[in-house]
Amino acid sequence: FEGTVGVRLKAYREVAGFWLKHIFVVDCGDPLSPMIDRDRLEVPGRGELGLARALDEITAAIEAEQGPPIVLVIVDTIRASLAGPEESSENASAYLRAVRRLMTHTPGAAWMLLHHSGWMDGEAKRRRERGSSAFRGNVDATLYLEAGEYDRQSRTKPLTLTALKVRDGETPPPLHMIRRQVEVPGLFDPWGEPVTSCIVEADRQTREDREAEAQRVAETRQHDLDLRLLQTIAKRPQLATSKDGIRSALRVKADQARDTLDRAIERDWVNLPTGQRKPYTLTAAGEALLSAAGTSRTESDRVGPNSGRSE
Repeated sequence: FEGTVGVRLKAYREVAGFWLKHIFVVDCGDPLSPMIDRDRLEVPGRGELGLARALDEITAAIEAEQGPPIVLVIVDTIRASLAGPEESSENASAYLRAVRRLMTHTPGAAWMLLHHSGWMDGEAKRRRERGSSAFRGNVDATLYLEAGEYDRQSRTKPLTLTALKVRDGETPPPLHMIRRQVEVPGLFDPWGEPVTSCIVEADRQTREDREAEAQRVAETRQHDLDLRLLQTIAKRPQLATSKDGIRSALRVKADQARDTLDRAIERDWVNLPTGQRKPYTLTAAGEALLSAAGTSRTESDRVGPNSGRSE
């Protein structure tokens, strides 16, 4: 339903070398949600009827070639194939009834419905699907795909697939993968730049390796935040008169700014203000740390209104 799978499959075929003979793509436009007729009865809509015909045609073609049966159908995405607000339990339930009718056209196949996650509620990360709870209540399993930090050098991002719900079965352990950005051969954008897509690979690292990498990333991010704090105090003293001003300059949450400032004071990088509305100042150790990092006070071009903005 989102129309981008063609480029992705080309990347898998021409970059990763996958054999895609048994993958079929059905381009859909009309939503799968049912309609209500003049008698107030639920009837299949154009989207459901069209996809049912396409599945029957694919099944007939497979059987004619004596190929393997359909084992998985992926709908990408629920939002793009759903009519009406996704917050409505009535809309969600009607949509899922349409999907179950479609499942009769592919007996023995699993259906995977891709859906966007909801807001993360700050640091709590509820890990839930967007919209009505009817989605989770009416499916056999819910899997949550979470992406880690993007590594610009290797053009990779770690992925973790976690089971949030499994009906009538054991909950499997998390599945760790790596998403790799690749250039698609022969495709260029209007400016002549190569079109990129991505492929997903298995993560061969051990749990210890992943934990060590996560620790390294956390320490690197904290070190960068420490330096940004020292830069703010050195070059923008008007903002370093309060914790709220420092938080605004660092563009981080209040507790993260507070913890970073407390850490700097504890490590004797920063002096406390000498009076009301006086700024925090750097100690000799703080000055030395900035100098060693190549971000001393004199390097004003490194400190500006956009410094510290995350990508």
